[in-house]
Amino acid sequence: MKWSKLTDQTPPNAATLPLDQLNDEQWESLCDGCGRCCMSRFQDELTDDIFQTCIACNLYDRHTGLCRDYENRQYWVPDCWKITKDNIAQIAHWMPLTCAYRLRFEGKSLPQWHPLVSQNQDDKFLSGLMMRSQCVSEKEAEINGWEQYLVSIEHNVKL
Repeated sequence: MKWSKLTDQTPPNAATLPLDQLNDEQWESLCDGCGRCCMSRFQDELTDDIFQTCIACNLYDRHTGLCRDYENRQYWVPDCWKITKDNIAQIAHWMPLTCAYRLRFEGKSLPQWHPLVSQNQDDKFLSGLMMRSQCVSEKEAEINGWEQYLVSIEHNVKL
């Protein structure tokens, strides 16, 4: 997701309005920029369990925590998610448990550190959920094997 800055135009109710009532700016402001959705996931074919890794997409900039080409990301990475009001029901179970889109879809409140709640972008870094300093590139994972990069879905802790 694109990290969006809070602006004077971002209504404070973006954190509480029903999802179907959010305009595009409000929808984008739900993203806290953690980068967890930019990490590879695997699904066990037998159990359907989803395994989160700390292997970053090739477009993920590990220094800024942003997508290098957000507007064209689906061209370069065809399986990149474009999270919308229309597809949230189908993909929410793949999203991190702390993702604002998933939380709001499930009828849950945003955490206190979320920028829309705290009104402070720095709080999200204090949460420990930002992936930019905790991930490896796809090339590095290919060399070492992806199994060692599994992380807990609830916490970014290597298993």
